[in-house]
Amino acid sequence: MMSLGIIQMVSLATTLVFALPVAIFGIRQALSGSVFLGTTLTVVAALMIIVPQRVVTPGDILTTLLERFTHRTLSQEDDQ
Repeated sequence: MMSLGIIQMVSLATTLVFALPVAIFGIRQALSGSVFLGTTLTVVAALMIIVPQRVVTPGDILTTLLERFTHRTLSQEDDQ
């Protein structure tokens, strides 16, 4: 499992706040007989959680570059 920073954890928690009710409603619908609707809602809830973790956006690229730059700069200052 990948390690998450504070911002990623807050983002994941926010996503879970919205995805869990959808998943619960989907499971209830599937168990009550509306299998297609229940399955669709459960898949949508899963995608709400998975897609933001896997898709790379331009903001993610900039954040990664800044993290690498600051880590490299801090490492050079520690060596001196």
